[in-house]
Amino acid sequence: APVTATIAVLDTPLTATASLATFALPAGDYTLRARALGYRIVTATTSVTAGETAAVTLTLPPAPSVLLVDSGAWYYGSQIAYYREALDDLALAYDEWIVHQIPDDVPTADVLTPYDVVVWSAPSDAPGYIGAQDAITIYLSAGGRLFLSGQDVGFLDAGMVYYGKYLKARLVEDSSNRWTVEGLTGGPFAGLTMTIAGPGGADNQSYPDVVAPADPDAAAPALAYSVYNQARSAAECLLAALATGTCLDYRALYLSFGFEAIAACSGAPSGRECRAEIMRRALDWLTAPTPDVGLEVVCSDTRSAAECRPAIGPPGTVVTHELRVRNTGRGGIPDVVVPSVEGADWSTRLSAPYLILPACTSATLIVSVTVPATATWDARDAVTLTLRSILSPSLSATVILTSKAPAPVLLVDDDRWYEQAPKYRAAMEVVGIPYDLWETHLAVGSGGRGGPPVEVLRWYPVVVWWTGYDWYEPVTPEEEAALVAYLEGGGRLFLSAQDFLYHRAGGPLRPLLGVLTYIEDVTPTVAAVVPENPVGLEEACTWPLTYPFSNWSDGLVPSPGTAVLLRDGNRHAVGLARRGLAGAGASPVPANAAVFFSFPWEALPEDARPEVLRQVVGYLSWLGGSSFRADRGAAVAGAPVTYTLRLANDGPQPVMAAVSTTFPADLGTAPALEWEGVLPSGGALTFTLPATLAEGLPQGRVVPHTARIALVEQGMVFSRTAWVRVGAPDLGPSGLGCEPSPAEPGAAVTCTLRLENAGPADALPATAEVTGTLFWGMPGTPEVSGTWVWSGPLPAGGAVSLTRSFTPPVGIGYGVAFLEDGLGGRWERPAWVEVRLWRAYLPMVMKSPDR
Repeated sequence: APVTATIAVLDTPLTATASLATFALPAGDYTLRARALGYRIVTATTSVTAGETAAVTLTLPPAPSVLLVDSGAWYYGSQIAYYREALDDLALAYDEWIVHQIPDDVPTADVLTPYDVVVWSAPSDAPGYIGAQDAITIYLSAGGRLFLSGQDVGFLDAGMVYYGKYLKARLVEDSSNRWTVEGLTGGPFAGLTMTIAGPGGADNQSYPDVVAPADPDAAAPALAYSVYNQARSAAECLLAALATGTCLDYRALYLSFGFEAIAACSGAPSGRECRAEIMRRALDWLTAPTPDVGLEVVCSDTRSAAECRPAIGPPGTVVTHELRVRNTGRGGIPDVVVPSVEGADWSTRLSAPYLILPACTSATLIVSVTVPATATWDARDAVTLTLRSILSPSLSATVILTSKAPAPVLLVDDDRWYEQAPKYRAAMEVVGIPYDLWETHLAVGSGGRGGPPVEVLRWYPVVVWWTGYDWYEPVTPEEEAALVAYLEGGGRLFLSAQDFLYHRAGGPLRPLLGVLTYIEDVTPTVAAVVPENPVGLEEACTWPLTYPFSNWSDGLVPSPGTAVLLRDGNRHAVGLARRGLAGAGASPVPANAAVFFSFPWEALPEDARPEVLRQVVGYLSWLGGSSFRADRGAAVAGAPVTYTLRLANDGPQPVMAAVSTTFPADLGTAPALEWEGVLPSGGALTFTLPATLAEGLPQGRVVPHTARIALVEQGMVFSRTAWVRVGAPDLGPSGLGCEPSPAEPGAAVTCTLRLENAGPADALPATAEVTGTLFWGMPGTPEVSGTWVWSGPLPAGGAVSLTRSFTPPVGIGYGVAFLEDGLGGRWERPAWVEVRLWRAYLPMVMKSPDR
């Protein structure tokens, strides 16, 4: 049928609005353009000859009627030119509504309702902010289609009805601080990766919002800030766009950044072509017909089909996958959906043979899987669940479901604001240790937080738990109680938390971490490895600390029997290791172990993180109490040295253990050890390895002998290295002790440092610095402190004793001697002293002498 359109002869002033128009033109070539709202713009060329009539027919394809709203003009921030350009490149006719001033120019529902699609540009404002909330809610309620874009829409309008109830959006963060976004699978922009900064676009994004679906049944993620997609599922990453309309009478596409800032994208040679493609996809999705039939399946724990979390359970138990199956079609006939499972090696059962689903309704399907009693650590079975529509046999939905036995390590992501999980996961994958992941912010529903219960913690030999920048509540009381129960039952914990002690210094977990007390906010910037540390960290390492957030890290004072692993530049302890002993009696408690960093592990250099994590996990493992030592710390070149490897299993089960040793061939001779076998719970083996240092080695040369220890079934491999220095002093036999301990109140205590040089060379000069603090009452209250320094020659085979006496108050005191031999050798020797109160038992009955 004839269409009334605006017909223009380009490059001339001639226009007409009609379905048929006649123009008198001089001879020549001309281009005609026909434009009508609701149709594509069409152009054609023709030649005009003098004295003749040229007839041109312009056929206009139907298109949605579009209203382009510019709400940036009233504050001189308009970016509408980028929208016009994209619509023009798509040959779409559109009307414009410019908000020059508010409230006079704010569009009403009567303005919006006649249009199929409203494209709304809000560069630095928001519809509700300028008073257009009612207009949008009425327009969408009538079945409208809205394309809304702006970096501050969520920041300004997050509390408004249209934002949560109609856009189905929830503001997560005011600024993503990310400038790349990518389309998510199943959404209108799938396969596209785009940049929103730099030349090619407006380059005007300062605070692009991060959003999430307020109602995942109606709104789906469409774009995400791509840096997070590498390690997080689509349901969990930081989102940049929502597509809303499932089972609704309207549709909305909301970009939480400015469309005008799109500068480039994959497959498009320019920002302009990229924006045209984004606009095309957006309008196609908004105006697509409502489906009569549709099928959606999501995992209940993630509300996603693409990323279902594994169902984990110990061998011999049944794990379940809960899925919600929904008919997303709007047709009037109920659908029958039939599920089937393929690829199952483990016993798998469906809760129903079929589901009857009326339009826009859902039902729950449970898939139950039995983990075999013989399943080993991290064993898994993956199945493909397919659901098919009876109404439309070509319509189906699939999801991969993984069931597994626990891995040997559980990672607990308990950070807040700054996501650190990718760093831990990457390090674990580098060292090849199997792990499971628990994310506390996803554990108890939207907006909730919760750590694993103690029943789950007990599945795992080792738990690695971090809190990142969470200064608000790094470990909740419930989580602390679960960790205490886990450790008291023989668990092994690595906790990295810079603000844990600020909140929970008085709680029951602190002593289990080996913390006597702490010093608030020492803000370490380096971490130096302590000599002879039990974790096996390389002693010569000092790492700079680079924080991805503010540094509030504390200094630590170890409790009796706790080893210091790392110290900062001021010799504050910032890393501790503690290994408990198995209980005695008819029902002994298995040994437990803990490593605590009072700074974030992720502040270590990237290349150092995997090895530190490997050694920490190895120390916490059931073979972590094993040792490898030389019979001397220093020897002359050509001398014999005897090494002793003690392999011990203090875990609750037998393990398949493997050991191998490496001795540098150019530094001497030693027999290679290769052993593999079963080591029972509580069992130990001792291997003695005689070696001979090479002749001619220079004085001070360090000779390493390394033992690699593996728990074969658990995939854990760690090392222990014995170091021998050639022709050097050896202050290793030195010791620090305080007597009496425990002491009575008011009694004098004498601390003695015995320096002994067992090496073949003189220590010239040897130095000893003893520092100590006695703590009284509540942790963090120092009562007695001091530093005691000695320096002097200490010949080979020589010894010297240094004493100091004082009267300490009631409490536990800690002192440490830092020893140096003047040739690079370092040692630490700690001591504790306890002063106990007198005990009196009431009531007391006094008896006179004569009765």
